[in-house]
Amino acid sequence: MKHLFAFSLCLCLLVGASACSDDDETTPPSYPKPGEEGYVESMTITDFDQLKFLQDNLVEIDSLGQFVQRANGVPLDPADTTVVSIGVENLAEAKQLFKSWQAPNASFLENGDIVSVSLKSEEGLPQGQAVFTPVSGNGAIPAFAEVTFSENTDIRHVSKVEFIPASAWPNNGESAYFFGDKVSLATAYEGMQPWLCIREYKTGRSGLLVYLSHKKGLWKANTLEDFASVSLAKEAAKVTKENWDNLHPLFSEAGMTLEEDYYWIDDYKYYLFGVGVYSIHLKTGHIDWWEIVWKSPSKRYLQVQTFGELN
Repeated sequence: MKHLFAFSLCLCLLVGASACSDDDETTPPSYPKPGEEGYVESMTITDFDQLKFLQDNLVEIDSLGQFVQRANGVPLDPADTTVVSIGVENLAEAKQLFKSWQAPNASFLENGDIVSVSLKSEEGLPQGQAVFTPVSGNGAIPAFAEVTFSENTDIRHVSKVEFIPASAWPNNGESAYFFGDKVSLATAYEGMQPWLCIREYKTGRSGLLVYLSHKKGLWKANTLEDFASVSLAKEAAKVTKENWDNLHPLFSEAGMTLEEDYYWIDDYKYYLFGVGVYSIHLKTGHIDWWEIVWKSPSKRYLQVQTFGELN
């Protein structure tokens, strides 16, 4: 989609230039260029790919649509691993979780406790629908609600999400890691390094391990796939905002620096004169893009890995 958008943009510019050359009295539009007044080096992200945002909050996938890691939900029936469950205390908590998985620019249509989201691309094109519906809970495990998707929703590795009472959660295993634990894992560009557990696993909601790179640098748009997805970056930011004072020394003990700064994440966009790579501010959750063709912004990168219960 990004490449199609860039091609369409270039085509429009060429058509516009051709039209102007045929009419000497027409003044072509003037855009600020790098170095000129009005030229933008960074900008707040307001339009998100809403399907990808929801997808990565359930099962993160790579650029080919292949499974990377679960973010929320655990399959309880080995015969169908696309149906996942999450343990919650009540219907209100289930509804809040469903809403929290949606992109910041998503719009909700509510009819009592039924909540639907019509998913859209960054360009505003329809991508299907996700619907939260209370259920009677007549199955083997009583349920509060379920999330289903319309047939035209291209969501991968998930067909339904069921919210069940946390007290009825069938697995009693403890979290594989606990808040503040340091875990040695491979990183995108710095080999094996300590990662920090900032959230524990709980009844189908994945725990979070975070790595803040030591190196500052500029990465090309096609080298970002190991960085945190926008969705998991936002999840990590929620935790760091709420626990900033406690996490700051824990990151230091793990050899990382938690700064009031932006960290590179896995997304980018084409615009009129170049490419902007996304980054997130971990103390506020604010997401910006930064121009990388004409400028050389240097930042650390963020990685987030999910985990479940102790095997």
